[in-house]
Amino acid sequence: MKKILFKSKYMIGYHSSEEELIEYHWLATSEEMLEEEYKKECLHMTDFILKLRPRYVFLNPLHLLFPIAPEIQQWSVDELVPLYIKAGVQKLAILVPEDFFSSLSVFQIVEDAEEVIHGMYEIRHFDNEEAVFEWFKS
Repeated sequence: MKKILFKSKYMIGYHSSEEELIEYHWLATSEEMLEEEYKKECLHMTDFILKLRPRYVFLNPLHLLFPIAPEIQQWSVDELVPLYIKAGVQKLAILVPEDFFSSLSVFQIVEDAEEVIHGMYEIRHFDNEEAVFEWFKS
């Protein structure tokens, strides 16, 4: 059963110990976020990943309206990806936003992250939640 880990102005996080899963859903209020708030939210999310050590992480940025500039994308790869490795994450799934520019940012982060993880965990992007959970079960 999924339980709420935390809820902030910009994001809500869930945890399921039975499924060894953490989910993060960005909220539409993210449009108001500043760069430092984005980083703070990401680090907060990563703190839970390090503490709970889930096998699976699901990031849902469908309502992420914060524009992720290239330097923030690089920060995400440099700062967050190593922490996911340290936590023992096996699979990271990212739902791709329908918005063209948001999806470009997500694709760029995924592409850059794949260069860093060197097979330490799998990372994939999806266009629907059903496919995410099927992949986690495989």
